[in-house]
Order: sequence, then structure tokens, then C-alpha cells
Amino acid sequence: MLLSLSPRASAQEPAEPAQQLDDARRAYAEGRVAEARAMLHALLAIGPDLPRPVRLETLAYLGDILYSEQGKSAADTFFIALLDEDPDYRMDPLEHPDEVVRYFDSLRPVRKPLDVVVVKPPPPVRGPFPYLALAPGGLYYFVHGEPGAGLAVAGTQVALLVTNLVLYQQIRAIEGVPGGGAEEEEWRQLELATNLAAGALYVSLVVPPVVELGRWGSVAPAARVTLAPGGLSISGTF
Repeated sequence: MLLSLSPRASAQEPAEPAQQLDDARRAYAEGRVAEARAMLHALLAIGPDLPRPVRLETLAYLGDILYSEQGKSAADTFFIALLDEDPDYRMDPLEHPDEVVRYFDSLRPVRKPLDVVVVKPPPPVRGPFPYLALAPGGLYYFVHGEPGAGLAVAGTQVALLVTNLVLYQQIRAIEGVPGGGAEEEEWRQLELATNLAAGALYVSLVVPPVVELGRWGSVAPAARVTLAPGGLSISGTF
């Protein structure tokens, strides 16, 4: 006697992963949490053959269940695995408790990769040595397109030179040192003014080279000579 099994009597083939996920969701929604957890673990056991969308949802629901049952540390394994695979994954607040959704989102800034761009500044480029800055009359500034500074330097130096020469001639016009009184006082004032004018002239000759050498020797300009009311203005970091 031969026995035959009808299709209904044969072993039922396992459902597709998507259907198994739906069954687990239904069990979760109906409060059969332990059953849902077992079904979700069974889905993950399929391994690499499990479709990616199903795996993402399975990780989300397992993390949700373990968060409610055992706390944050138990859920972290599944939430972090989910974010590693899809950093932009969003939990549906209609399917998961608000507390779980908020905690999952709090992990996102830590786990989401960041694009870090490191920009290296270009190496400083030093121009040619400012030889012309050693020349009087503001020649350096005229050549380098700064006529205002050139006029200020030249005008200051010329005015100091003329003042010094005029005062010196006045002193030479006086024969010897007056013996006293108002004439001696006037002579000494002329001598002091002549010396001050000479000193100021020397300073006006030295300052532009010093400033431009400082600018040339530093990455950024250390100082700058500009035209100001009444003479020269020097600004910068010294």
C-alpha cells in the first residue's frame, strides 16, 4: 500500500524575511514582546542573505525591545550597528516610543561620520631685499606704488634738512659765543634747535629702512608708513 501526502499535509515552507518581519511587528504591537524578540533574532540569524531593508528594521525593533526591557546599554549594540550601516536612518515615531526615538537620535552625532578637511596655509613667500628703502627721499615708496608714503618721507626729510641748514647758518653768522645776557640765551636756543633738527633728520632717514626691513623679514607686515597730518604715521606690530 502506497502512502501519499497531499500538499496541505506537507511541511510548510518558511515565510519570506519581509513576511517574518511583519509577523514580528504584529506580535510587538499586540504586546507579545518575547515572541517578537525571538522572531527578530531568528531574522538576524539568516546572516548576509537577509535583505538590507529588512535587516535595518530588525535592528531598530530589537534595539527598541531591549531598551524597554534592559536599558540603554543593552540597546546600544543594535542601534550602533544600525547607524554604522545607515547613518541617516530615521526611526518612525509612530511605531516606536518617543523615548526610544530620542535616545536613538542622540547617538547620531557621535556615530555619523564627519568630513574633515585640513587646509595647510601656503608657505610664506619673501620678496626681494628692499635695497631701495636705504635710499633717502622716499624712493622705495614711489617705486612700489605708494606715492603718499613717498611724499610724506621726502617732504619730512627735506623740511628737516632745510631747517637744520638755516639754523646752522644763523649760528655761524654769530661770531663766537656771546658773553651773556639775552644774546647768549638766543645763541644756545639756536644751537639746541639745530641739534634737534639734525637728530630728527637722522631719524627720518633711519625709520623707513628699519620699517621695510621688518616687513620683509616677517611673514606679515610688521609696520606700515602712511601719510598723516603733520608728517609720518607708523602703524603695526612691533
